[in-house]
Amino acid sequence: MKKHFSPNGFTLVEMSIVIVIIGLLIAGVIAGKDLIQNSKIDSIAADMQHYEGAFIMFKKKYLAMPGDMTDAASTMVVNGVLEGAVPTIGSYSSYGNGNGDGILASAAGLSVYASGVTEKYLVWRHMALAGFIKGTYTGFDSNDHSITGDAVNAPAIGKDVPAGPFKNSGYTIYTPVDSLNNYIVSEQIISYGSTNAGAPVTNSSAGLFAGDLTGGVLTPTQTEMLDKKLDDGLPNSGGLQADTSVFNDSAGGHVCATVAPPTCDPITHMCSVADILHPFVPQYKVTEGGTVCHPFYIINNR
Repeated sequence: MKKHFSPNGFTLVEMSIVIVIIGLLIAGVIAGKDLIQNSKIDSIAADMQHYEGAFIMFKKKYLAMPGDMTDAASTMVVNGVLEGAVPTIGSYSSYGNGNGDGILASAAGLSVYASGVTEKYLVWRHMALAGFIKGTYTGFDSNDHSITGDAVNAPAIGKDVPAGPFKNSGYTIYTPVDSLNNYIVSEQIISYGSTNAGAPVTNSSAGLFAGDLTGGVLTPTQTEMLDKKLDDGLPNSGGLQADTSVFNDSAGGHVCATVAPPTCDPITHMCSVADILHPFVPQYKVTEGGTVCHPFYIINNR
């Protein structure tokens, strides 16, 4: 007896099974991607807390800030050799020392050395030499144009500064400045940024971003997740905050967070009745999809 096959293809039941299988596969891929993203956010939170602890422990041990320590070259030992005996780079003959002014930045003379040395790079070398963090760091910007001959100024990630979990991302520690460009000497911040295109074109965060890794690295949604893990979930308060600059990314001008009512006059500060009745709450602009956020963590200088 001959078997006759239906010329009509799959039955409705068979099609339903195929659709369910495809749906499960798609859901699994999306869920897997979300798990990877969430694990990276957890990693950033852990890194920031670890570097904060290392910074504080260094201060307690040496009674000086890492990077700013004036006698590191005669105190720190590298493979049994004093830091001061390490081969010099460029024209700065003692790049192991800071200047002891309580500031971690390209200031007070440290920005003029042709070697690209600044205390915001020395801070990582000092903490690593003291055994508070893992890794080996140069203590300077090895991509500085006076060394490489090109126009690249961002530090080498993983060599000059620690690498972050996302591509082209890393950490810097430095002293922020206020709206008048005066250093806020009572604070030091751990900044998480990238070498990606998209540096801020307007800065509404009072000059908090003097570091070299100024490219956006997280989406507003990811930054809000990070903020809730470490702090209060608000972009302009607490220990974890975010740059509110307008970023030029691949999609155009976008912002990470909004911290003022859009209907309030920026000059007179007069607001609408609706704003008065319903006070504005600063928030991450989670509708933005690009990596336009540049978060920073304020070190608790106990």
